[in-house]
Amino acid sequence: KKALAWNGVNTDDFKSDLAIILAGYQEKCFTYASISPYLNNKGLVKLNFHPNDWHDPDDRHQYIDNNKPDLISGDPISLGALAKIPFSHQPKAILTTSMTLLSGCKQVLNQRFGCPIIDLYSLNEIGPVGCSVPRRKGFKLLQPNLYVEILDTNDTPVAPGQLGEITVTGGFNHYLPLLRYRTGDFGRLEQEGNDWFIKDLEGRPPVQFKTSKGVWLNNVDVTHLLQAFPLTQFSLHQHIDGKLTVKVLKTTNTDELVRALTQKFGYPVEV
Repeated sequence: KKALAWNGVNTDDFKSDLAIILAGYQEKCFTYASISPYLNNKGLVKLNFHPNDWHDPDDRHQYIDNNKPDLISGDPISLGALAKIPFSHQPKAILTTSMTLLSGCKQVLNQRFGCPIIDLYSLNEIGPVGCSVPRRKGFKLLQPNLYVEILDTNDTPVAPGQLGEITVTGGFNHYLPLLRYRTGDFGRLEQEGNDWFIKDLEGRPPVQFKTSKGVWLNNVDVTHLLQAFPLTQFSLHQHIDGKLTVKVLKTTNTDELVRALTQKFGYPVEV
């Protein structure tokens, strides 16, 4: 609610019974319906907007236009797909998280939805850390009980404005106490007036794969495919010509793995 308020959106003005749609775009996606106690028990639904999950692709825009959600949240991949669905409803805000929002994608979302596009920097372990605000660069820190430091490789805090690893202490999850927890993300911490911002964030860029038929796959879809195999560690890289290189431990039986990847992608697979 604070991030919305900083972007000119008041949740007291919400009119729809469906406050939030969490939009996914995967071949397989966990979906559910719930309520939001902090939004007067209005509805929240997590939906997969991949056509495979609908009786008819046209049902997707009819669902949105019939339910008129006040907010739509997702990641740059799912929101980019959502922007191509021809619904006419205009939400009060779009919240994007999980991956880096590139400037070109933000421009597309701005043109398509005509509402504030709020970029959230958040992690599973911590929740929202910061958000974008109008006419400012970077992510304004959101949680008053989350202490954010920028550390160098020797665990020493760097001066404001210097690049280092984003490290956090505290937070609102009392069941996961964090003490100088390294996020694996990098950035600079700068003060503007009474506010602190994370700038030049280097986080997780969007990753997609492509089949030989030209179909783009969310990286989560690849994870679902590989869950059938007893892999403790793996990496999958797709080359510019489409070929795939998979790295696994030497003790792994790879015949079925290669067969599954070849069938899915239609490209040669090297182990």
